[in-house]
Amino acid sequence: MSARLLGTPSPTLCRVRLHVKVEPPPGLTNQLQYLCSGIITGFGRGFRSFGVDLFLACVGRRTLCPASRLLDLPRTAESFSATLGQQITLQDLPPGPSQTFPPSLSPPAGQNDLFLSLLRGLVFNPALSRAADELRERHGIPPLPDILHLRMEEDACRWWGKRAGMGKADFIACLEGKYLRALAAFPSERPVYVLSGDPALARALLAKAGRRGFCLEAREKEAATKAAVGCQGREMSAVLEYLIVTGGPAEQSPESFFIGVGGSTFTRFLQLNSPRAKKGFINLDNLKAEVLFV
Repeated sequence: MSARLLGTPSPTLCRVRLHVKVEPPPGLTNQLQYLCSGIITGFGRGFRSFGVDLFLACVGRRTLCPASRLLDLPRTAESFSATLGQQITLQDLPPGPSQTFPPSLSPPAGQNDLFLSLLRGLVFNPALSRAADELRERHGIPPLPDILHLRMEEDACRWWGKRAGMGKADFIACLEGKYLRALAAFPSERPVYVLSGDPALARALLAKAGRRGFCLEAREKEAATKAAVGCQGREMSAVLEYLIVTGGPAEQSPESFFIGVGGSTFTRFLQLNSPRAKKGFINLDNLKAEVLFV
């Protein structure tokens, strides 16, 4: 049996891909899953040095940037090393030869717990954390606010409506009703932070629900990430919002809630790293089903 199959460290750099050429292009969370799955695969083949390929910072504009703009690679390597039980290194992919394995959104068989531990152990660029803190303070956003992940944007409704065999308008009307009922199930005086790519849509929903809340404009989020790390786009803005709603003091309100979207990898990532006392999930594959509360 070869030394590599036994897990002996290899001197060769292992390339880990974030942005994979698929349609639709991978968003933030899918890219993070490619990273963690790739680390597990390479580690199992004996690699301890990893070069992380470019991050797709904006799906729409196909904007690419070094992974170190997104992640604190040395601290993420420390976190991963503690989880894996052996020292590894992470760096932006340098020029030169490297070993590449087929990318996968899922971990190798039997490695799901390890996969989730790595996802929990990701450390984002501290400049992005500071930018999130500044926006939280500027807008008076409380630590660990109630969260609503709103997926009623054009691309989402077109995709999910087609899957459901519904016209876009009918699908939107049905989905809006689901969100309103979910919000009504969590009566609270606390403001709601709405994670959405369409602030006008978010404000309209909050108004119908009679709730106070926050939804930052795209231009403000993009200006913040560009000033912080020199890169902007939808996926980089998603990182910023993740840090806004998970940052601040660790105390969790017993009344805090999170309404997410079943089937959304971003919802799952947020749930994994920021558990709320009360949770509701909307199944976009079956809008006739009641909102699942856990």
